[in-house]
Amino acid sequence: MLSFDIRGAAEQLGSDTSFLQLRARGKWIRSIDAKTRILVRTAMGATIKESLSELPASVRFFSGGDRSVRAYEFESLGPRDSFGDVIGGSHLIEASIEIDRVVRGNWAIAAFFDTGSAFNADPEFSSGTGLGLRWQSPIGPIRLDFATPLDDSDTQLRVHFSMGPDL
Repeated sequence: MLSFDIRGAAEQLGSDTSFLQLRARGKWIRSIDAKTRILVRTAMGATIKESLSELPASVRFFSGGDRSVRAYEFESLGPRDSFGDVIGGSHLIEASIEIDRVVRGNWAIAAFFDTGSAFNADPEFSSGTGLGLRWQSPIGPIRLDFATPLDDSDTQLRVHFSMGPDL
């Protein structure tokens, strides 16, 4: 599945600022055999804007979390201000690969690698890896992931619980 978004605003139409933003997302799921499948996800985004400080936080890019880089807290990756707070970036690159294997009935185990960066000029990728447990419940997939960062010794093991469609 591929999806593309274009969004923006113009001062000439009554907005407080003008910008143009392009986003692309891709998801691919392929069965290797009757019990094993591979899941790949990627996301990219770019914002055209003279000054990022005029861009509302709601349209800036952030990375990290259970639908992003699972070894990091939700939206904890991106450019920071002078106080160390994440303020978001004008660009985004994320990728993930996961292998799921059914072990019994509706239960599967997963191994994954995620990487990503929200940035303004040069990306600084944060990566993580982990294991997960999957249950195909009557209401849809339920996932429990245990992830650890590969490039941040200060961050501990993160646990993510999520429901809904794969990736």
